[in-house]
Amino acid sequence: MISAKAVFEKERWVLFEAHGHADYDDQGNDIVCAAFSCLTRTIARYCQKRDLLENIKVCEDGIYFRLDPLAESKSVAIAAEILILGLKDLEKEFPENMKLEIKGRE
Repeated sequence: MISAKAVFEKERWVLFEAHGHADYDDQGNDIVCAAFSCLTRTIARYCQKRDLLENIKVCEDGIYFRLDPLAESKSVAIAAEILILGLKDLEKEFPENMKLEIKGRE
């Protein structure tokens, strides 16, 4: 199962981390893993390109990034909304393969 966590402080997105494997299908055929990876990597690249990240780490079984506290807040909010909407849809469709935890946000 992929475990993902988005952390907010004072309604501002500050951290995203995820680890694990979806185990929906064999490697190379796992549509849940592919969808998750595509969505999170695209958002990470968007944040990187807009200089919103303070730190990023991508490894074989996970991704971690921390948002720069001084980054422009509207761009951070848009990125957070897109990522969370997509991951909630993925979690709803594949609840045995992905879990999203959101901390610090209503």
